[in-house]
Amino acid sequence: MSYILGRTFGLALIHRYGKYLRITEDHVHKAHAWFGRVGHWGLTFGYFVPGVRHFTAYAAGMSELEPPQFVLYAYSGGILWVSTFLSLGYFLGERWESVEKNIHQYLIWATVVCAIGLAAYLVWRKRSRAKRP
Repeated sequence: MSYILGRTFGLALIHRYGKYLRITEDHVHKAHAWFGRVGHWGLTFGYFVPGVRHFTAYAAGMSELEPPQFVLYAYSGGILWVSTFLSLGYFLGERWESVEKNIHQYLIWATVVCAIGLAAYLVWRKRSRAKRP
């Protein structure tokens, strides 16, 4: 449904109501360029990111991605997502709570490391842009 909405209304809907969501023309161009580069894979792996899965199909429609390509990437992502969680449920079963307790601390440390890495990258990028004439 989101794909059809994006394909039908696309940019017109963003231009009309985007200001209420603080979506600027620059944001639209950046999103369109990103989707042109790697958006296909965003459809596939976007299912694993909460909140993102709801907008990738709209962006695909807005970018005028052809329906066969949309079906290939979006449905394979959906199948991968469902298969992952069905497999986790099947193999972990009743042991899920004990496994969750064990990996909780590792996830916290992984999140901290990722946040520090992202911050370092952003500082590096800002400094490298400031050095350019």
